[in-house]
Amino acid sequence: MRGAALRTAWQVAAVSTALVLGILGLAALFVVDQSRPTELLEKPVPGETKIYVDADEVLVALVVLGVVAVVVVGFASWAISRRAVRPLGSALRMQRAFVADASHELRTPLTVLDTRLQILTRRLERGEPYAETLRAVQRDTRTMIELVTDLLLVAEASATEQRGTATRTCGRPCSRRRRTCRCSPRSAA
Repeated sequence: MRGAALRTAWQVAAVSTALVLGILGLAALFVVDQSRPTELLEKPVPGETKIYVDADEVLVALVVLGVVAVVVVGFASWAISRRAVRPLGSALRMQRAFVADASHELRTPLTVLDTRLQILTRRLERGEPYAETLRAVQRDTRTMIELVTDLLLVAEASATEQRGTATRTCGRPCSRRRRTCRCSPRSAA
């Protein structure tokens, strides 16, 4: 995320630098065009005051002002980019935490299911009764289905909250005031 913010800051700073240099170039051309040495030789009319500006000093002031503007714009674009990328970093951390939690929640039931299937295989090979083990495998499978359904509902509810809209898995219209669906996951099928 920091790399993305830094790249964005550099891009904004480059564009801003080009803009500042363009404006400074136009200002310098204007100053050079407006400074005519013949005006220095004219005598002022009585009651008239003339102010003469040295073009070299104006050009130096414009260059210093341009450098300061480029540095300020560079830091401002860096700060703005970091601020803009911060929500993306937060969303990525939340997604990683969700995936880690989901993986942990799924690992235990899958291990139990695998163990029961190993027991069932042994009983079948030995000719032992296997009906109870088969029912346990079915219960474990239902538990896994419920767990996956709950994870999907949590993910959908989270996405719905982020979008600010309410949707149903069953396809029926949902009240905008209610963020969650009252239909069960089985009624959607």
